[in-house]
Amino acid sequence: MEHAYPFETRPLTAAIGAEICGVDVSKPLDEATVEAVRDAFHSHSVLLFRGQTLTPETLIAFSESFGVIDLHIDPQYHLDGYCEIVVVGNVVVDGVMTSLFVNIDEEWHTDRSYMAHPSLGSLFYALEAPPEGAATRFAGTYAAYDALPAETKARIEGLRAVHDMAKLDVHLRTQDPTRPPLTDAQRREAPAVAHPIARTHPVTGRKALYICPEVISRVEGLPEDEGRALIAELTNHASNPRFVYTHQWQNGDLVVWDNRCTLHTATPYDTDKYRRVMWRTTIEGDRPA
Repeated sequence: MEHAYPFETRPLTAAIGAEICGVDVSKPLDEATVEAVRDAFHSHSVLLFRGQTLTPETLIAFSESFGVIDLHIDPQYHLDGYCEIVVVGNVVVDGVMTSLFVNIDEEWHTDRSYMAHPSLGSLFYALEAPPEGAATRFAGTYAAYDALPAETKARIEGLRAVHDMAKLDVHLRTQDPTRPPLTDAQRREAPAVAHPIARTHPVTGRKALYICPEVISRVEGLPEDEGRALIAELTNHASNPRFVYTHQWQNGDLVVWDNRCTLHTATPYDTDKYRRVMWRTTIEGDRPA
């Protein structure tokens, strides 16, 4: 269905994403524009705003138009003075990584799925983007679910996967040896939790795959090997190129994505040659249904 927006939109792929043109999110937006941006967000799942010049304050203000900002569990990566913003990149100070470091072809995931109320969405802003590598790939899990065979849809209906922050912690510490293990308090804040594999979006009513291989430890009711094979099968299906948009970052890019109906992953880059500095906010969500 066509939408009459007060700005131009350009599709990123046939399956997922749109570029929003002519909107400067560093300035206060009127309510009609904010509502239109939210509508585009629900329609396209991934939004790209190019050429933005944001301060921490303006990124936080725009993020809050999507909901309440969710604070990251690890304060080591907060932007100094701004607990709402996580720094992602390869910045080392006194031998300690001060930004959340990703430099492997990481597994497909959706942010903070290990929480009882996972993230609604995320915003990612590029201050210093390497000219090669460090791309982000987004997979649309509405389209992936719709394309499943009927027997697979029947098989996963009602199944729940267990998402465990402890599994992710091990994965992250293989990338960043300076990252301390989870504290007992952090483990209590994010105990393992089960979420449906086929999730109904609370706004659109559409079904999407809700999987996070780097966090999922098992599938309830299935033998471990069978559950692992099922998640791998669904991930391979969802990451088919026909469902994927690959974003090569430019300085000033802001990308907003819906964690309830997308997966994403990063590609490697030369950390000796290039510096990377990105700011991320995440938005509180609800319990998957």
